[in-house]
Amino acid sequence: MLAGAMILIVHDMSDILMAGCRAYLETIYENKLSSAIGYILLLLVWIFCRILVFPFCLLANVWVNSPIPTD
Repeated sequence: MLAGAMILIVHDMSDILMAGCRAYLETIYENKLSSAIGYILLLLVWIFCRILVFPFCLLANVWVNSPIPTD
């Protein structure tokens, strides 16, 4: 149960930033520099969460602490 919740949190971290960037692009205050900064920040968070945290922290923890069938 806890591993599933953590996987959802890791996958949704970049989605929150994406929604914010998308909402900002729809306003009248949008400019190229802030859009580029938002996109780069979104990309860095996505890479950190999906490429580093998910396989090396969450999946490794689930693999090591998996229940034994005899339990």
